[in-house]
Amino acid sequence: MIVIWRILRSVSPAATLIATVFATTPAAADERGATLDELLAAAKAKNPMLAARAHEVSAAGHEATRAGAWMAPMIGVMAQNLPVDSWRLDRDPMSMLAVELRETLPLPGKTADRAAVAGREAEAMAFDLAEAQLVVSGELKSAFYELTYVRQNRTLTAANLELINQLVDTVRAKYAASRARQDEYLRLEMQQARLRDDLAEIERQDTQLLAAINSTTGRPIDAGVHTDATLPALPLPADAATTPTGADHRPAMKALQARHRGALDRATLAAGEAWPDPTVVASYGIRSPTQGGMGSGTDMVSFGVSFALPVNYGSTFGAEQAGADARAAALLATQAALTAEVGRNVAGARADWRRAEKQAEIYDTAVAPAARRVIDAVRSSYETDQAEFIEVYEAAVALLETERTLYRARVETYLAAARLELAIGTDQP
Repeated sequence: MIVIWRILRSVSPAATLIATVFATTPAAADERGATLDELLAAAKAKNPMLAARAHEVSAAGHEATRAGAWMAPMIGVMAQNLPVDSWRLDRDPMSMLAVELRETLPLPGKTADRAAVAGREAEAMAFDLAEAQLVVSGELKSAFYELTYVRQNRTLTAANLELINQLVDTVRAKYAASRARQDEYLRLEMQQARLRDDLAEIERQDTQLLAAINSTTGRPIDAGVHTDATLPALPLPADAATTPTGADHRPAMKALQARHRGALDRATLAAGEAWPDPTVVASYGIRSPTQGGMGSGTDMVSFGVSFALPVNYGSTFGAEQAGADARAAALLATQAALTAEVGRNVAGARADWRRAEKQAEIYDTAVAPAARRVIDAVRSSYETDQAEFIEVYEAAVALLETERTLYRARVETYLAAARLELAIGTDQP
């Protein structure tokens, strides 16, 4: 900061004023706040929405395990053929206590297919989580750089207000000597009020952005965030023209691909489900000798197999297979749409980045220095009655707008980089 102050001081009095305000304003009061890297780490670890998504991924993994398991065997215990007048086993030779065991045996390959369908969804949900992390990271970076600009704008506005205050002193002195008009003083008072209102609006924006950042990162709503008082333009990488324009790196694309494979697996499973699984039944009956010697009381064993009748195939498994095929086609179309969207967003982010970098360069090297020289020249001329008041006023207003445009262009390079990272699903070099 001291080096920047010395450089600006050597340029012009207007630059000296801006540098002084940058050095003394509370813009640096957030030095102990969290940095961007710390915020990104906190969001990954503490963001409530990401935590919920992570639990959903875990649940989907357990569902895949369940889908691949056999059905639990069933056991039943019953009393059969008891006479209602005595409820005894030794009155009728057909009376017995029976234990029955029943198990459905899936046909070969069915459990693997069921597990594969559920596993594809679990895989897709894991990519959904990665996509959500990417979106949260991009939104957090955008909010952070917006906050950076808001605080820089606060510094610029405070510096311009100080400049207007100095002009008020100059006009007041000239008015006392009958060398200035009352409307000149009133015009400056109006500009003072406007700038104070700008500062109030800037404070509102700062509060809202800080709350948004902290809620995203799971931190106290008023926790500090460190932003740089000055931020140089971020150069567009030399190999930006070779940046992938497809969606291959996007987790959202990988999720769509996993769900497409899952839809194909579901169609295969539906075709197989039309063949019913056999259910094997075995029972053991315990008998008692009957009174009068009519029955020996020999125990009995029963066993058999049953199948579900595949009736209404067309409206059940056939419809399910057709629906899975249609969903697979829809997912392919969605992949094509995402590819087109990514290409459009990549091109837009590159264009925005290139334009912002060029604008920052022009304003930094030509427009802003000229605006500072103009305000210095017209102020000196006005003090010696060689310039009109309106020239001083317009130069002061133009200086603020020029400085705002410069700082906004610098920040826009970072915002464009964040949008490009989000579009392609990977960080820029």
